[in-house]
Amino acid sequence: MRIANYLRPDCVALRQRADSLQGAVQQLVALLDGAKVLTDTAVFAADVRARLELGGVCVGNGLAIPHAKSTAVEKLQLAALTLDPPLPCDTPDGQPLEMLFLIAAPAEANDLHVQVLAELATLFLDTDFCASLRQSETPEAFCRAIARREAQDDPAAPPPTPTNEPGYRLLGVTACPTGIAHTYLAAEALQQAAQTRGLTIKVETNGAGGVGNELTEDEIQAADCIIVAVDRSISLARFVGKRLVYTSAGEAVRNAENGRATIFGYYVNDPERFGIVEFDKDGKVLSVEEKPQHPKSNYAITGLYFYN
Repeated sequence: MRIANYLRPDCVALRQRADSLQGAVQQLVALLDGAKVLTDTAVFAADVRARLELGGVCVGNGLAIPHAKSTAVEKLQLAALTLDPPLPCDTPDGQPLEMLFLIAAPAEANDLHVQVLAELATLFLDTDFCASLRQSETPEAFCRAIARREAQDDPAAPPPTPTNEPGYRLLGVTACPTGIAHTYLAAEALQQAAQTRGLTIKVETNGAGGVGNELTEDEIQAADCIIVAVDRSISLARFVGKRLVYTSAGEAVRNAENGRATIFGYYVNDPERFGIVEFDKDGKVLSVEEKPQHPKSNYAITGLYFYN
């Protein structure tokens, strides 16, 4: 799936002003209305507002991706808006909004809008690309830049060289409350952080469209460590006996390179029954292991964390 296939220059407006997130989204709706892709503008606008009230459309790095499935949409279409000046509002990383993409999907589109949102989230994790895109002089140049970037990222590169390794030594699992943007942003951030260190990682996404890139039992058994980057509860039963590192999906997006957390532990006499944290001599966390057969400490994780 390519974003460029669903974004037209007449659905792009550059360097606009907005005094609120709702006002910026209304400009996006107006773009779609002007492009004649809506059957009922009022119905679609109401559907977008309802989705906005659920939160989670601001994904950080100056980007927001409002979206809605609606009976007023006949086929999938995107609209884009850049803001000048940037709009201060409640964002995960505190950065003001500089660019928005609106996804308009038909009501019967199943998880099509989720696929598009995942593509957008991973595409715009590249801060340099975001910055250059915002400098586009015209809507046509804006669309061409996205098309070029997607062509550059097309999986036409040669496959990785096979190795004799038993599998991925590092695994990840991501999930967020809505199962949309941060789930996929966190996965991409973990993959990029691993790549910069010369490591391979497989990341399972627990998104609104279901489980993607699911970890197999063999991969779990062969892995040295599993990063659990989630903002909602998921089952960890399959990871019993493995070293686990816990963080939030939001923290993985913001700070996958050097994320840190304060973990609160409680001394227990039967550590094999709990998730146990291992410390070095300075009290820094080395690993977390779920119900280990051979516990490395007697400190069980309470479930309380402060992320730095």
